[in-house]
Amino acid sequence: MDRRWFAIGLCLAMVFGCTTDPHTGERRPLAKVVGVDRPGRDIRLTLEDAGIDVKRASENTLNLDFTFAFGSAALTPDVQTALNSVASALNQHPGTTVIVVGHADDIGTDRENQRLSEQRAANVANYLISRGVDAARISQQGMGERMPKFPGTDEPGRAQNRRVELTIVTHQHEQGRTSGSLPAKAPAGSRTYPPSGSQ
Repeated sequence: MDRRWFAIGLCLAMVFGCTTDPHTGERRPLAKVVGVDRPGRDIRLTLEDAGIDVKRASENTLNLDFTFAFGSAALTPDVQTALNSVASALNQHPGTTVIVVGHADDIGTDRENQRLSEQRAANVANYLISRGVDAARISQQGMGERMPKFPGTDEPGRAQNRRVELTIVTHQHEQGRTSGSLPAKAPAGSRTYPPSGSQ
């Protein structure tokens, strides 16, 4: 009887057990019990250590974004520094894919905002490629002003809408890949870099 209760207790400890994250001190569920995507966790911790705000959208998807000056697609020095960390993390996990989506605020014409959003996405994709990320792993598109993050009723809201969103998709089988393996295919429906006519 005692052995049976001991076995039940051990199983409960495995299911509900936690470990302390050495980077943050945060208590986390044991990875192998809940199936946490280890590449995604590694990338998230690397980027958070670099001061980049990362949101986990699902078990294998991380989201982050970078803002731009009004009417500009130029990468600021701060954004370049952040993208250096992103590129380094991606190069350590060659099985990941990246979706780059550019956005604009609602000032100006639809056509100009569409062009600006596409150029912002292209500049971020170009920069990642210049830092060694395989272009075949990157898809990109511009959404113009169609998907605001905040209401465009004031300048702080519009400033947050002038952005590029990066979605990093990790894959469970990526752990077994080597750097010479073929990259994962870009998600269907997205434009693969480089689009025709881009600079």
